Amino acid sequence: MTRRLASLCVLLHAVSCGAFLLKDGAWLVGARRSPRLSALSPRSSLEMSGNALILQNKGGGHGEIGFHLAKLLNSKGIGVTILNDGGSPISKTPFNMYDQLSNTEVIWTDLSSADVPSLLSGKTFDYVFDNVSKNEAGAKTVADLAKQWGVKNYVYVSSGGMYKGGVEMPMEEGDPVKETGQLEVEKYADSIGLPWSSFRPQYIYGPFTNKRDYLDFFFHRVANDAPIPIPGQPSTCTTLTHVEDVASMLAAVIGNPNAPKQVFNCATDRYTTYEGVVKLAAKALGKDPAEAAKRIVVYDAKSLGFDVPKGAFPFRPTHFFVSPEKAKLKLGWKPAHKLEDDVVWYADTYKTSAKPFDDSLDKQILAAVGK
Repeated sequence: MTRRLASLCVLLHAVSCGAFLLKDGAWLVGARRSPRLSALSPRSSLEMSGNALILQNKGGGHGEIGFHLAKLLNSKGIGVTILNDGGSPISKTPFNMYDQLSNTEVIWTDLSSADVPSLLSGKTFDYVFDNVSKNEAGAKTVADLAKQWGVKNYVYVSSGGMYKGGVEMPMEEGDPVKETGQLEVEKYADSIGLPWSSFRPQYIYGPFTNKRDYLDFFFHRVANDAPIPIPGQPSTCTTLTHVEDVASMLAAVIGNPNAPKQVFNCATDRYTTYEGVVKLAAKALGKDPAEAAKRIVVYDAKSLGFDVPKGAFPFRPTHFFVSPEKAKLKLGWKPAHKLEDDVVWYADTYKTSAKPFDDSLDKQILAAVGK
């Protein structure tokens, strides 16, 4: 199927702890669903062994990945060490839930200044999952250690945002990308001969998320029966991927000879329109989806007469979504979650965890377009 035909199909089918301080300022915490497999997968069993190092950032769009990945690796028999940026234990979820993980050691440190080789002295790992580094300089120390350890795979969590975008959707791994720091990491890992795999996630939601904006933008306005300002068109397509599906794709490298030296898009294979998310949110909140969709107000950010702050709308005003077909084919991976199912439990977490709704910017936008 060509991408143009795939794009047409997309549009037709779019769903309208206890811790103690170590040297160098590090903190150590000791803590006492598998991906579906296709016939293409070379693995005969989910039970494996080995040790994995997860470098985890201290929040943001990828903040919850480490917890879910460690939990999944544990279920496969993989021992885990989490090297978590932040200097000292973080009190918010999921960082304050690390004690729920089995066979997992957590080391807290400031990765910008830590002596990482000393912190990991005497340890070796079979797998490294880097969910921190933004450029070659940030990745070099651990990538070099991974080379010394002779890891089976150095897995880098990159970003789907590095694609330049264009007229053909969904975007594939060979499409043009920007010269980003993430690309530097991929090139460096390859240059030193690591068996590396790079994953490019896009718009993650799920339990214990650190970045609720992707869904809360819609839930805020639907819950309050407020206008829903959307730049571009409500028929614009994107992807929203459950963090457990992200974790299962990352973990699919374990014991998989198809994984090294490859880039994989990391997203669901189900696409949605912005109007579709509005309707899903309305249904989950017990409101009329059609009435909610009537409150969508489209605008052109460049024609408002003032600069709209970055992040005012959490997506792009144009189609921007990736294809995970390569991961499905080479890694035997499939997503287990559907947004239309997940909005039900998300609605419950929204009622208890969402920040207060601030519509001051919405009012500016609506006034500028005469609404």
